[in-house]
Amino acid sequence: MEEDALPVQTVADTQERTEQPRTTSKEAATAVVRRRSRVRPTQVHLDEASEDHLMAIRKRAVLIDVAVTNSAVLRLALAELVERHGHDGVVTLFAEDENRPRPGRPRNSA
Repeated sequence: MEEDALPVQTVADTQERTEQPRTTSKEAATAVVRRRSRVRPTQVHLDEASEDHLMAIRKRAVLIDVAVTNSAVLRLALAELVERHGHDGVVTLFAEDENRPRPGRPRNSA
């Protein structure tokens, strides 16, 4: 196995992970396994509130001399979200959100 290769995740691993009990956000933050992996550049669209949160986190990090990037915060948040709800649970959160944006061009109801 190559040194840079990531471990293969089997279906059994995924099922075992989803059957674990739910954790609090503080427990999830410590439970997230941090491993070095390759990151790929991507474009993310954020609303003003999300940008404000990221700026507040960066300001607090500077005060205590901790290097924090927006990418690192988003990766951690995504890992915690999936850890807490599972992949299907995240989809359910969006399915149940009445205010979620709809993809595509708005249609006239005429």
